[in-house]
Amino acid sequence: MTQFVGSNGALGGAISAAESRIESLNERYLRMEQSIEATLTRYRTQFGQLDGMIAQMNQTNDYLKQQFDMMNAQLGRD
Repeated sequence: MTQFVGSNGALGGAISAAESRIESLNERYLRMEQSIEATLTRYRTQFGQLDGMIAQMNQTNDYLKQQFDMMNAQLGRD
């Protein structure tokens, strides 16, 4: 019984292996969590830049539309 239950026994080895596996999985989980957070940060930055570019393009669109409307008005095209 001592050989089975002892720290060097089959049960002790199984417990040790399970604890080691849990520790390994926890470390892997933390690394994955950091990776996901870095990806989200990168996506947020890219989204912010894209949003700024779209705002600039909308401003350019409004300006050009205004200019073409004025040209059409001057040429008598309404």
